[in-house]
Amino acid sequence: MRTKIFTILMIIGFLSLLAGAEAHAMKRNAVRNKHIKNKAVTSKKLANKSVTNAKIKGPISLSKINTAGLECAAGSSIRKVNTDGSVECEADDTIGANDLADGSVSASKLADGAVATGKLASGAITSDKLADNSVTTAKIKDGEVKTSDLADGSVTAGKLVTGAVTASKLAGNIPQSKINFSGSISGNVQVTGNYRFASAKTYFHYINGNEFMNSDSSDDADWTRNGYGYGYPSTDSYTYVVAPVHLPQGANISQLLCYFLDDSAGLNWDTSSAFLYSRYLPSQTRNELARVTVNQAARDSNIIFTKYDNSVSGGGDPVDNALYGYWLAVTLDVDGTGTDFYYTRLYGCRIAYYLQEVSQ
Repeated sequence: MRTKIFTILMIIGFLSLLAGAEAHAMKRNAVRNKHIKNKAVTSKKLANKSVTNAKIKGPISLSKINTAGLECAAGSSIRKVNTDGSVECEADDTIGANDLADGSVSASKLADGAVATGKLASGAITSDKLADNSVTTAKIKDGEVKTSDLADGSVTAGKLVTGAVTASKLAGNIPQSKINFSGSISGNVQVTGNYRFASAKTYFHYINGNEFMNSDSSDDADWTRNGYGYGYPSTDSYTYVVAPVHLPQGANISQLLCYFLDDSAGLNWDTSSAFLYSRYLPSQTRNELARVTVNQAARDSNIIFTKYDNSVSGGGDPVDNALYGYWLAVTLDVDGTGTDFYYTRLYGCRIAYYLQEVSQ
């Protein structure tokens, strides 16, 4: 029995020596990929660290890598790779407006067009975040800045270059409250419709005494027109003189005032009156708008006195030159003794009016 066991052991030893000798006799790279069945080499058949980078030829396809445990869920990233090859994940970092220090991102760090409109929250860029003159016309898309985007009063004349605002850039009408113009305009100005003053402007229309004409040519001897701008009755008879009145369309008449002189020792003004009339052209109806009356019984040596009427009312006020005509009529009467009519003078009459809106 011992002899048989010994014989078997000798055979096994011989075969082992033969296998070792054969393995030792194999040339380098004698066993290639084609000699190894697929999945024949498992991790258990490889000694620790037996496969190094230097022993791997070419890239390893993704299908040969078991990625189980190497992936992170959506919204997270790999934070750490452990020594056993597993990974630890963490939530993705996001950069909010509060994560950036003021001034930390300068224009030099941004490529042109890097920040698109869709990346900016409404109100994210305020005026204190923009350098002076950093936003130029070339950087604003035509039509991008609308009326609703501008604070009231934010666009001043100093912020507009010459010729920046053209007719094509203005839609509709500009309200009066938005216009504050000071200076001069060269060239022609076209106005569609009426224009208004911010506050009513008062104007005066003065008619000299020597502009009045006797209403009856046969009574010319009763009224003398003096070259110094006044007139006077040349007899003690009743004198009636008239003068045309021309006022701008839309004017509101506020006062009729007349200037008289009584420097005659023996003659006085006796109930003389001045009337401002309008005439309605379609029917030729006369309307009295204002009246002043002088009754100067006592002599006022070399003093010009005035009589006025502020209660102007009637047809034709405000002035409508399309439907009304206007004139002044003055009745002159003096009494007393003497022939020095020259010293009872009508220097003229003044009409005050104001304009708020000027019509075409």
